Amino acid sequence: MLDTYLKKRHGHGPRTTIDDTDYAFRHLEGYNRDPALMLPPLRWLLPTYSATIGEDATVAIADRRYRDDLLRYWPGSSVTVRVSRYDPRLAYVYLDGEILCVASQAA
Repeated sequence: MLDTYLKKRHGHGPRTTIDDTDYAFRHLEGYNRDPALMLPPLRWLLPTYSATIGEDATVAIADRRYRDDLLRYWPGSSVTVRVSRYDPRLAYVYLDGEILCVASQAA
């Protein structure tokens, strides 16, 4: 509501400015990427979730399921998952404290 008001009253608003900037710089490498993907130490600031790898190579966190082909090699293993703040469709999966893969949301 605030963004709509500012857009009508002043011609710009925070959401509109972000959308316009994302569109204008979409061609630049790394501009619209997850900062934690570009700088791995930032991942340690994300909240962690404990999960178990399923037989179907997925990991379930709350109501979302994440999938990656590498997960099929460790069915039943306990892993730590950090969900991306930038793009909740991505999750960083850790096995024994080391990054295993970047899983994407299963369809």
